[in-house]
Amino acid sequence: MSNDSLLKDRTVSEVILDLEKKIDTLTKLYYNSDMLLKNILNKLNSNQENKSTIPQEIIKPSIKEEQTPDNFFTDSDSIIEESKAPTSKRRDSRPESYKLNTPATPISNQDSERVPVMQLVKDYKNKNVFMAEVIVSDSDNNIVLKTKTNAAGKWQAYLKPDRYLVKVLKVDQSTKRQMEKTEIIIVSHDSTISDIIFDAP
Repeated sequence: MSNDSLLKDRTVSEVILDLEKKIDTLTKLYYNSDMLLKNILNKLNSNQENKSTIPQEIIKPSIKEEQTPDNFFTDSDSIIEESKAPTSKRRDSRPESYKLNTPATPISNQDSERVPVMQLVKDYKNKNVFMAEVIVSDSDNNIVLKTKTNAAGKWQAYLKPDRYLVKVLKVDQSTKRQMEKTEIIIVSHDSTISDIIFDAP
């Protein structure tokens, strides 16, 4: 074998080694950025949970709002709506002209029948899938909920007892492929909701 061919072989080997080192470096950078994103999401979720636990007496001193199932797991938890109802007595008003602790609107029986629902979403490698889009439709094909999974891969809601269609969407960052999983769940007071697991590509 000539010296020129040996030189070419050594050059190709060196190029391959350099490429492998760069690939390893990029892999580590991707892993570190992924871990950083997970930590940020965990902090955001914890901050949102802390905000949702603020006592109602601090927000509205004179009205103690009863927490209903509609107050849970919605994007409007952090919004404080201005109350149009009078919050204090008038000095010149008579005792019979007002009622103490009278709710503006009574709680309906339908709201009291709602039950908490929690479901875990996993990929085909049995890893929790966070920030996945979740669409829940009722038996009449009406969309009743749009949400996303948290850092632990779970979505939660209060739903009426019924049969629901749950669709979960997530883009696989490694393959850039759109993953989709559809499953039917039955919600009742004593039902157990199984996990959603994406199929292998």
